[in-house]
Amino acid sequence: SGISQAFTIMMALAGNFDTKGGQNIGREPATGYDSFMFDVVPNQQGRMGQRRKETAMNIKQLSVCQNTGYQDILVADDATGELKQTKQNSGGQVIYGQQGGFGAATTKAMAKGDPFQIYGYWQQTSEPILSIEGGHEIVEGFKNLDFFVNVDLYMTPSGELADIILPAAHPNEVDRVEWAHSGHGYPTSHTYLIRQPFHEPLGECRDDMDICFEFAKYMDVDMYWKDKYEFFDYMVKGPETLPPQLSCANFEEFRERVSVTGVEMATVKNAPKYETGFMRKTSDFRPGFNTMYRGNKMGSVYRFPGAKKPDGTVIPPHPQSDNGKMELWSEDLLLYGNGALPMYIEPPITKLSRPDLLEEYPYTLITGGRSHAFFHTEYRNSPWLREVHMFPTMDINPATAAEHGIEQDDWVYIETYVDRIKQRANLTEAIKPGMIHVEHDWWFPEREATDDLHGAFDSNCNVLFENNGPYDPAVGTDNFGGLCKVYKADDGAPKNICMNSEDLKIFLPLSADQLAADDQQDGVTQVTKGGAK
Repeated sequence: SGISQAFTIMMALAGNFDTKGGQNIGREPATGYDSFMFDVVPNQQGRMGQRRKETAMNIKQLSVCQNTGYQDILVADDATGELKQTKQNSGGQVIYGQQGGFGAATTKAMAKGDPFQIYGYWQQTSEPILSIEGGHEIVEGFKNLDFFVNVDLYMTPSGELADIILPAAHPNEVDRVEWAHSGHGYPTSHTYLIRQPFHEPLGECRDDMDICFEFAKYMDVDMYWKDKYEFFDYMVKGPETLPPQLSCANFEEFRERVSVTGVEMATVKNAPKYETGFMRKTSDFRPGFNTMYRGNKMGSVYRFPGAKKPDGTVIPPHPQSDNGKMELWSEDLLLYGNGALPMYIEPPITKLSRPDLLEEYPYTLITGGRSHAFFHTEYRNSPWLREVHMFPTMDINPATAAEHGIEQDDWVYIETYVDRIKQRANLTEAIKPGMIHVEHDWWFPEREATDDLHGAFDSNCNVLFENNGPYDPAVGTDNFGGLCKVYKADDGAPKNICMNSEDLKIFLPLSADQLAADDQQDGVTQVTKGGAK
């Protein structure tokens, strides 16, 4: 989070924040107004469901992050750069400015009952066994649950452990209002458009949003809107101040228009966004920026001056809320346990922080680079994308590879003090000697569920790390790098995986005749290659 903070400070100092040719304010839709679109419960409605409000008021007790905040870390001295050990105090509840949870903390709650035992779990199009460190412990935690619901398009390693699978409709089978992702410039960031179904959802599949609205109704949670279409109507209509060309009466009118492209805020209000008041989440529309009340750890319910806490205390105005200036010295981050200014924190497993590991694990291990054929855990069951990128790949410098007799396309073990995985070697000068890079989130859907949960642990880099922190107090990021050793895998590739284009044909779609002949009119069983080990 310190790097992002430093980038933002440099933009502000250079006068490039929310200016022409400078940093675009992300997720600003066609209307030029963004906050009312993305608040789950809009401020202008002045209401919050009672269950949601009670949850926010008691989030400190409900959060799984209660024991993650007091951490021993190595911090670089501002003057000398020397690393000094200190205890970081984030309080352990605040993640992304809100109390809640993150992967490692949720894992410990499920598996170890720390800080309390989780009994029920709802998962929607997610795959934590692959995407979060400590995958074996996540499996242990899932087995401790009394009830586990998984919503997804495909069967996944996590799905195999669920009590109930709710099949999600494909994005091309549903209505949706599409917004540009943050970071895109005008006109992309000022355009929203419609996604409409090519056909009805197949079988028992349902739109994710329909599932959520129905579940909320069952749990007596006030979503404010009765269904997704009422929510869509609200989004595309916008506030009363919108020019007619930027507003649709309802979603059905939007269906006729297909897309709406607005204008930059400088055109709408003849000023940068920060001068219009629309950077103010308090909805008071005063110019400039506003800051959360310092000392507030009670969530968004008590963020604004004038709100009352449960004990009757009234939240006073914060000095920064009045001057509206952009903070370089961040009291929010200071509250969460980071420095008020960017600070360098040494990762927990490096040559500097863990010299005791160097003799056995001499190489710096990094993860997170990825193939453009995949998106995290997705598309390993696409024959076309797997053909583009068939195997999990480890990048290694030729000089380092030569020390171990590793040649191009050899299968190699990458081992840390926690576990080991197997990936195929790619020798490249793009990575420096003494450093190893491995791809993340690999699994093999062609393997059986009983075959290591579809190969979830054979090549997935996240099993190489513990989930014991220290955690970034502002965003919850855990360790995703470390120290390792590498050696050639004499036993070759993982068993029962697709090795060539011919093997990948098992993933090709079946024709209607093939479905009928295979007696699968009501669904397609997961294809596999080979049996359990």
